[in-house]
Amino acid sequence: MHYSIKRNESHQFFLTIQLTFEADTSEAILKLPLWRPGRYQAQNFAKNIREISSSKGQLKVNGRNQWKLTGIDKGDQVAITYNYYARHQDAGGTWLSEQFCLINFIGCALVPVSKLKDKITVAVDFDSSYEIATSAKLEKGQFVFEDFEDLTESPILLGKQLHHGSFEYDNSTHHIWLQGDVKPDWKKIIKDFKAYTKVQFDIFKFFPHKEFHYLCVLPIFKHYHGVEHHKNTVITLGPSSEFHNEDFYNNLLGVSSHELFHVWNIKQIRPAELLPYNLFQETYFDTGYVAEGMTTYYGDACLYRAGVFSEKQYKKELNTLLDRHFENQGRFVKSVTDSSLELWVDGYEKGIPSRKTSIYVKGALIALMLDSEIQRITNKAKSLDDVMSIFYQEYGLNQKGYTSDDFQTIVNKVSGSDFSTFFNDFVYGIEPLEDKLKESLMFLGWKVEKTNSESRWMSDFGIKLSNSGEVIDVAYNNSDDIQVGDVFKYCDQQKVTSWENVLGDKEKIDIFLERDGQIVAKQFLAKKKMYYSKLSVT
Repeated sequence: MHYSIKRNESHQFFLTIQLTFEADTSEAILKLPLWRPGRYQAQNFAKNIREISSSKGQLKVNGRNQWKLTGIDKGDQVAITYNYYARHQDAGGTWLSEQFCLINFIGCALVPVSKLKDKITVAVDFDSSYEIATSAKLEKGQFVFEDFEDLTESPILLGKQLHHGSFEYDNSTHHIWLQGDVKPDWKKIIKDFKAYTKVQFDIFKFFPHKEFHYLCVLPIFKHYHGVEHHKNTVITLGPSSEFHNEDFYNNLLGVSSHELFHVWNIKQIRPAELLPYNLFQETYFDTGYVAEGMTTYYGDACLYRAGVFSEKQYKKELNTLLDRHFENQGRFVKSVTDSSLELWVDGYEKGIPSRKTSIYVKGALIALMLDSEIQRITNKAKSLDDVMSIFYQEYGLNQKGYTSDDFQTIVNKVSGSDFSTFFNDFVYGIEPLEDKLKESLMFLGWKVEKTNSESRWMSDFGIKLSNSGEVIDVAYNNSDDIQVGDVFKYCDQQKVTSWENVLGDKEKIDIFLERDGQIVAKQFLAKKKMYYSKLSVT
């Protein structure tokens, strides 16, 4: 099976892709994956295909992301040609610009379902101004893949502004590719990447690959995304003009450390439901708090432990986690396991008010609490590191899928204690984290205080406003007649430039707001800092 990919001659942001294969029978079913690992939501990649045709037989749509080819004979050489709109501007998409082309095959490679285990070759036809970064094998001018999963796990980045640095660690080579108008300080970058890599290696003891590639796209506009793969990660971070700013660099470190940890935790240590991947239908699992929450916690913690993040920077990251959790009103409604199961519904969208919690944020705080509790119980002889190491040895290396019960069993084994109450309260339940979280943070050496939002609209009235006066969130226990999408317009019949300033120290305020195209009068009474309280590391 072979793919050839080139720029479309007529349309700037389309790729022309041709798939050739030998027919097994008198008809063939061809599909695109419905989703991609790392984003557990239907993607409907087929919406990017235009003008599809076959060299033989009749090709017709046969369902979502699916085509049926009839009128062919067994042994026929068939060529399927289509134009693909390459403007999926994130780390998991196929993205063509004037300066680079990121090819994520999972969204653009149409495949006969009978050929998923066949060897694949790919030819990419771009002019010589583009350099190539990829973990894929190159043989005789073509990229070679063991099967379709290998193809979908091996993106190709072509760039006109491609910078490369690398380092060796524990018999593996780590490549850092930066596509953008930047001037990398490779000495600093390699020093920092190598430092957090060592911390992660020390946890798991063994790296499953001889090479690892960071494929980093640095666009000129604001962007932040990362996607894990077996032997590489794709990272998009912008704007590139801020490359030398501290915040930008810390974001690059943060997402890179997170994605490296995924090499073990999700690519090797994988939920039972995802082993193997079924890329053509929804796959529900309740352990997103392990796959993403543990990784989120360790991504920053490893940078701090490596000395790459200062105490000030790590404290900032912890407070960001705390802010995001305590502002999320869905924590009162849905557990982290139920929220994981419902990723397929609206897990990556804001959704209706107070509907769900975050597997990334709450999962990371659960990881922190587990780490602290294991250390406390064992007098610091053991930690969450030991859990992850055993998890890798027993499940990752043996290609055995795990359940939430399996994870809890290892926590119990490492700690020598029964964590049933912890899991029932915080993982499967919606018990507030405040007391246990404060205790955990203090045990780990942090000073913690309970604070209220700096915004009185949030703390006293339970309303979160944008700068323009739009209601963007309402506290779960706020019984006022107010809803997301309402827009505050007037106070005392006057236009308002700052809604925070107009509130001042008032205990009662009359507002005219716009709802569904109508102006509605409302009066709000302060409730004495009942809403949006949080913990902060000081």
